[in-house]
Amino acid sequence: MEIDPQTVRKDKVRDLLRNLGPPVDQSSRTAAQETYIRRLRGDIERTKTFLRQAKEANVQLQDETAANSTWDHYTCQQAHLISLYEAYKKLPYMAMKNDLIGIATAASLTKKAVYEQRQTSKQIEDDNIEIERANVQQTQLLADYKEIDELLKQRIQAHPERMDKLRAKLRQSQPLDMELELKLESVQNATASMKAVEERMYQHVRRVVTKLYALQDWENASVMDEQTFKTSIMLALSLIVTLVTSLLSPQEKWVAVPTGGPEEKLLLVMIRNNLVVVRGNEVRLRDYGFDE
Repeated sequence: MEIDPQTVRKDKVRDLLRNLGPPVDQSSRTAAQETYIRRLRGDIERTKTFLRQAKEANVQLQDETAANSTWDHYTCQQAHLISLYEAYKKLPYMAMKNDLIGIATAASLTKKAVYEQRQTSKQIEDDNIEIERANVQQTQLLADYKEIDELLKQRIQAHPERMDKLRAKLRQSQPLDMELELKLESVQNATASMKAVEERMYQHVRRVVTKLYALQDWENASVMDEQTFKTSIMLALSLIVTLVTSLLSPQEKWVAVPTGGPEEKLLLVMIRNNLVVVRGNEVRLRDYGFDE
């Protein structure tokens, strides 16, 4: 993206005027300051005049371009190249070496950079103070640890028999730790094995339920769509999981079954095979070790 030099210079003039600050007492100004301000104002007025002329020329060029709207794309490109060539042959405006606007702008930017540098230096000094304070705290903490270490060594030397007893207890506890680790590993292996068995049983029950609903659906006059078929299997499996979980629960073992749901097909098969006990609209798995 190209930056218009006129816009950049206009922004510099605006920043310069903004940074001039409040008016000062006229009596306190020296002759050099009066000359500097007078020349600066003159340069600003000339720059404003140039910007105004540039805007007028820009509007005129846009009007001329709009008047030649019948040009095709190639003609517009050629005209653009020619205009750039003619414009680059002579600069429309070139500031003098002693241009006060540039000098004042540089001074303002330098002042701003110095201020930012001072702020950064102050922040670094504050950070250094915090670091030094933390170093003092760490040094004090290290000294406390050394003192505690010396006290412990003195206590150990003063009570050798007690230390021997502690070492003996430590040696005795090592086999116990190993035994606990072996038992923990055994329990973890048993748990993993039970999870694998549970997963195999669940997959087997899923296959059985899927075949049951597929055969019953095949015997019916109307065939369920795929989503209804999947929903029926999911509800049936959920019922089986709930029945098994309630059987292992020490409290309520009865499970309420909604009337007219897809689970009724599974319940009819389980009732015919004497797998559940029915009580109204509630059922539970038959447990032959359970006193009814």
